[in-house]
Amino acid sequence: MSRALSDRELEVAVEMIRRAQVSAGLNGPSAKLPDLNRNRGPATRKNASAYQLRARTDRRTVWAANLANTVVSAACACGTCPSIALALPGDTPRYAYDAERSSFILDAVADSAIIVLFIENDVPVYLELVPPFNAGGVDEFPSIESMVF
Repeated sequence: MSRALSDRELEVAVEMIRRAQVSAGLNGPSAKLPDLNRNRGPATRKNASAYQLRARTDRRTVWAANLANTVVSAACACGTCPSIALALPGDTPRYAYDAERSSFILDAVADSAIIVLFIENDVPVYLELVPPFNAGGVDEFPSIESMVF
């Protein structure tokens, strides 16, 4: 399976990259979580140093650029959620062990659901929706207006 991201999937992933809190996964030596999370709103000289702005902006910009080139490589096997695996065309899955791997987890909530975007080596690899426990099947990701970061 290989297809382009739907408008909603792309919208959610872009907003996650722009605004979501970054949590540690398996991070290589280049990971600087405080810089990625500091001042996630519009950046100005008043609220962040030039180094902090560059570190945060460069990494998130790379993630967004790589997202623009990804395709959906698989749907979640559960069949009850819209979660999708992402890959660069012609790329191999990024779940294999790699000692130099950098891994980040971005998360948000919407309508009692949890939305998670996994980043491996600066490439978004999985967009997941964890529905509320009492919910039945969920067909699509929530609107970005309903997401809380």
